[in-house]
Amino acid sequence: MEKSKGALIIDIDGTAWRDCLEHRLAKLLLQKGLIKRAPYERALELERERRLRRIPHRTLNDEWVGANNTNGFEGVTVKDMSETARELVEHDGDEMYVWTRELIHSCGEHGYFRGAISGSSEDAVKPFCERFDFDAAIGSRYPTRDGVHVAGPGEWFAREKNVVASKMLQEYGFTPQDCVITMGDTLADFPMLEIARYPIAFEPNGELLAKLELSVHWHRPYAVVRDSKDGITVTAILRDMRGVAYERSCGLEDILPLEIAADMRRRLTQHRLGNLLRFPDARLP
Repeated sequence: MEKSKGALIIDIDGTAWRDCLEHRLAKLLLQKGLIKRAPYERALELERERRLRRIPHRTLNDEWVGANNTNGFEGVTVKDMSETARELVEHDGDEMYVWTRELIHSCGEHGYFRGAISGSSEDAVKPFCERFDFDAAIGSRYPTRDGVHVAGPGEWFAREKNVVASKMLQEYGFTPQDCVITMGDTLADFPMLEIARYPIAFEPNGELLAKLELSVHWHRPYAVVRDSKDGITVTAILRDMRGVAYERSCGLEDILPLEIAADMRRRLTQHRLGNLLRFPDARLP
């Protein structure tokens, strides 16, 4: 099989999709009465606190993850879990960030390998990635017995994303020195960013930003993309000759392979999103 021209490996929750697939799956299972409410009482209570920004996102996320990895999915059949996940993706799968959606399509049209590594359940990750024609996808797997989910933690393959990403790249004939783009939004994604030629922090949280500022080398900047209501901004975190990290605007050509950068500019303009672009044409020095 002919080797792809390059590779794109991304996180899903908060990077491609605007929510967490697994948390939304749990909510849909609760709505259908397929799982018990008791393990999720605290997470549901914290939903309002998070909407009011009284607690950090991580606090709410940890509560959902804790419920899912103890006995949250206990009792739901494998069939019902799979069917509910596919229903979720079919109904809400298009809730994508503009930047990521167009980058996925651009890389696909240019013959790039596309992979995803997510902490969410593979029941939702697989159909989501199938919808967008990914070549490979890895998510968490929860214990089952005789076709029914049982209590216990899942196999969380996203714990060491650099290791998983490296194995995925090696399996498809790539090395980190090849034209590899990785993208994620949290500290858990940092190891995956470290191995790529084109690392992109997308809508990064405070922990990831702080890590990037500590780790950036003067000769290798990190890209930061923000896709907010005010527009799409592209910046780079650099380090000056005094050793001080700083962030400044940059061009698409600074953070992406040239053919992908040109196509992304065209795509965002073609989709009448040119007014959302907030990056200059100038390249980094």
